[in-house]
Amino acid sequence: MINIYFCFQPLKHEPEALRELNNIVLEQLPLWVRWHPVDKLVRLGGLQILMQALALAYDWNYSGRAETVKSVLDVLAICCLVPRVQLLLTERFNLGASASSSYGLSIILSAAEGEVASDPDVQRSALLVLGNCVCGPRNRVSEGSRLYLLFKYFT
Repeated sequence: MINIYFCFQPLKHEPEALRELNNIVLEQLPLWVRWHPVDKLVRLGGLQILMQALALAYDWNYSGRAETVKSVLDVLAICCLVPRVQLLLTERFNLGASASSSYGLSIILSAAEGEVASDPDVQRSALLVLGNCVCGPRNRVSEGSRLYLLFKYFT
């Protein structure tokens, strides 16, 4: 019998394990994949909101700014595993009431440089987003071995 209670709890992993899982997903997912949660986030405007939060974090003045920016970048790092989001980050994003706009990757680059928050965890998360966008896998795995590896890893 499956205990459904555990299906709704977030997983707690070490950063190294998360990087390994990201690499597995990058290697195993085909280029044309449509990941339903990410598609829903994009369709509902969540990507726009995340980019606005990153861009407007320059002006925030509260103690939780670095943690908020790191969380936004961690969400973007997972979303960037899908090629559609990687392409969307190359477009301009409207940054709210100031009527200015900026490219998504330039906002992430500024976070990686430490302009948003000078916290090393924020910079590490921004570099993870950039790494997911730029450094794809060298070899894609065939369908049969993909299923074997996923079954072996998650069981």
